[in-house]
Amino acid sequence: MKNFIKYICISCMLLNNIVSMAQGQKLSIRNPIKWQKNYKLLDGKEELPVKKFGSKLVLLDFFTTSCTSCIASFPFMNDLQVKFKDRVQVLMVTPETKAVVAKFFGKNDFVKANKLPIVIEDKWFSESFPHKGVPHVAWIYQDTVVAITGKDMVTMDNIDKVLTKKDLSKWPIKDDFAIDAAMDDNSQEEDSYSSMFGPYKIGYPLKYRIDSTSQKIAYHMTNVDAIPAVLYTIGLERKLPLMKKERIILNVRNRDRFVNVDSIPKSFWSQKNAFCFSSEWPFEMDASQRHRALLKELTNRLNIRVTYEPRDVKVWVIRPSKQKSDALSAGDMEIGNWLTFVEVTNPHLPPLIIEGIPLSTKAVSSYEISDLASLKKAMEANGLTVGETARKIDCLVIDDN
Repeated sequence: MKNFIKYICISCMLLNNIVSMAQGQKLSIRNPIKWQKNYKLLDGKEELPVKKFGSKLVLLDFFTTSCTSCIASFPFMNDLQVKFKDRVQVLMVTPETKAVVAKFFGKNDFVKANKLPIVIEDKWFSESFPHKGVPHVAWIYQDTVVAITGKDMVTMDNIDKVLTKKDLSKWPIKDDFAIDAAMDDNSQEEDSYSSMFGPYKIGYPLKYRIDSTSQKIAYHMTNVDAIPAVLYTIGLERKLPLMKKERIILNVRNRDRFVNVDSIPKSFWSQKNAFCFSSEWPFEMDASQRHRALLKELTNRLNIRVTYEPRDVKVWVIRPSKQKSDALSAGDMEIGNWLTFVEVTNPHLPPLIIEGIPLSTKAVSSYEISDLASLKKAMEANGLTVGETARKIDCLVIDDN
């Protein structure tokens, strides 16, 4: 009887291990990975050449079709695969269904030429590398997890560092589930409010959070940098446009505090320049007054002055042409959403201003846009014109104190 009970216990333990492996266990840096045999792929296949992964650097690139930066990076990731050939395997991973992904890939210019394998309807990889936001990248070299990062860390130089087994201990870790960083530096407390300000905390995700009780309302910012933090605070009080670089005016001595002037990976730059900030205010305080006070406290901590005001900026204005087009009535995407996508994926373009047409108007969006000429071509096909001009638009102006 004792042997029978022992047999049942061992069997249950083995079964639990098998189920756990099938579901995927959370993996951390230096953990080995045991590849599954079967995965559901966009091209209809169900197997990956996992036996060959042991000698390669495998980049698991988690994405969704609604993530504009994920989609915009597809050409670059394909170029990486071509450059490093058999030394690297880029594997795109999404929880979305085949129908959703296939439909999107059929009409989007960034992904039409994709040659990378795509795992769809994923659960196992996401359970092994849990995350809240994409892009999210797991680096696996010789069947061992060596890094978990944001997409900014995926550069040719960093790939070379992994392949040549350089020290990665100072690489930032993307952990979307880390508890908010505790801040004990430069704390201030008054009867009406309290605030804390501290440096970047390694291992914590970038996060904005608002908590409230019956007496206090608290604003928390973890691992943020100055410009987004200021814009977030201003945005509590008013709706902001897409704040492209033309809308940010810096009258400061040290620009590197605010922008990545050396174009190093954003994660490395953030380690030097990002910060943590928390501030509590009385709940009964008027919301607008509280937001203004929060902005003042934040800018005092940063030792800057900020204004949000009209300035002359070069823009491209889009208007209806004299010759109407049927394309606008037979379009596939609202023009406001489409041109926002164009601006996000083309940060080098100036702000786009739409006039004389509702933002909800449908337009034909199956055009690749990268400059003024290609934008004009796409707009003309939709019965619209594009003009380059200087105009006063709302800008964030930052000065040193």
